[in-house]
Amino acid sequence: MTKRLVSLTVNGLAREDAVADHMLLLDYLRQTVGLTGTKQGCDGGECGACTVLIDGEPGVVGQPLPLHRLREDHRVGAGGRRRLMR
Repeated sequence: MTKRLVSLTVNGLAREDAVADHMLLLDYLRQTVGLTGTKQGCDGGECGACTVLIDGEPGVVGQPLPLHRLREDHRVGAGGRRRLMR
């Protein structure tokens, strides 16, 4: 399994993790970071369970979003829809 080093800011904290090339942002947030409030939900993004903030803008991670598409300067906020809507 090929891994790559990912550097992101998640909920204000800089992180650097070695993850599988094919890992999705949703899986990274849940499995690696431990933010289980972000859920797969409806598999289409309509219910909002998989919504996170990427650079301050709502993004749906229930749809495939490979980690390698994010740059080091991206800031990700996650913690469930209720927290993000405030």
